[in-house]
Amino acid sequence: MSDSPARTTLGIRLAAMTLLLVVLAGLLVWAGTLSPADDPRDVPGNDEVGQDQDAYVGERVSLSGTVVETDPVVIDVEYGTGETFTATVAGVDESVSEGDQMTAFGTLESSSTLAAERVIVREPWELWYMYGVSFLGGLWVLLRTVRRWRFDTDRLAFVPRERPLWGGRDA
Repeated sequence: MSDSPARTTLGIRLAAMTLLLVVLAGLLVWAGTLSPADDPRDVPGNDEVGQDQDAYVGERVSLSGTVVETDPVVIDVEYGTGETFTATVAGVDESVSEGDQMTAFGTLESSSTLAAERVIVREPWELWYMYGVSFLGGLWVLLRTVRRWRFDTDRLAFVPRERPLWGGRDA
C-alpha cells in the first residue's frame, strides 16, 4: 500500500501527458485547416513574377536573388524548380558586390527592370554567421542544462542536481 500514492501520481501524470498530446495533435490539425489572412503588404514574389514577368509590369513586386553585375545592379532571380531570370534593379543606393544576396521591393517597370523603393543586401557570410552563433548559443544552453539538471525516471520530471555534473560550484 505504501507505493499506491506513487502509482496513482504516475498514472495521473501519464494520463495528463496523453491528454495534452492529443489536444496538441488536434490543435495542429485544426491550425492546418486555416488559411492565412490577406496582408496588404503581400506582393508577388519570385515564384509569381518568374512564371510571367510581363503580367506584373507596372505592379509592386518583391524580387530576391544573387547579384551578378554591379553597374547597373543585376540580380539572378531563381523561381519555381530552379528556373532563373535576370532583373536589373534601378535605384539601388547601397554598395553591392557580386555574390551578395539582395531583396528588392518596388515597381516592375518592364519584364526585366525593377524600380526599387527599398533594398536589403546581405553578404554571403552573414547567413553562416547567424547559424554558427545560434548553434553555439544552443550548445551552451544544452551543456548548462545537462550540467545542472537530471531526469528523474521515478517522477518523470527534470530535477536539479545536488552537485553540478562537472566543474564544482557555479560562480
